[in-house]
Amino acid sequence: MATPWRNCGRHGERWENEWRTGSFSLSAPAAAQDIAAAEALFERGLTDMQAGRYETGCKALAESERIDPQPGTLFTLASCEAQWGRIATAVARFKDYLARFEQMTPVEQARQGERPKLARQERDRLLPQVPRLALSLPAGASAGTTAAVLCWTEPRHTGPAAGARRRVRSRARAAVDSAGRVAKEEI
Repeated sequence: MATPWRNCGRHGERWENEWRTGSFSLSAPAAAQDIAAAEALFERGLTDMQAGRYETGCKALAESERIDPQPGTLFTLASCEAQWGRIATAVARFKDYLARFEQMTPVEQARQGERPKLARQERDRLLPQVPRLALSLPAGASAGTTAAVLCWTEPRHTGPAAGARRRVRSRARAAVDSAGRVAKEEI
């Protein structure tokens, strides 16, 4: 996959938009500190990702996105998750990026370059690899019947960290209503 996170700065869109709309404020040192922290986390996460240190890279990118949500950060985080082998998370992040892209103005969309195309390609490539689980309860299961699932998986790694293996635990719980439909899901 190409490296579109290098094509434009993480905050290039922000500064131009704030300057154009007059919403740029020099009296917000806390916000500036948050943006600087998010930028540092992004750079550290990108460096770790490119070095094959996906766990620390993805965590830094996720924290950068939490502090200062930016489309480029979300796209890069999705790419990191995919390279780490966290397929379902990567698909969800690519979907989030594409949803955010659809909310942008045409000018903002144009600044995204190849990212939307690559996000669609990666989402479509990864989607068939997302594990699926179907639970069936016996006929006549009473309302409120719950089923809990605890899974252990070995994620696939690519790149320099391919030898590193780590067990990932996930859990899900579902409750059934009186008609036998899943009424509540927790992951």
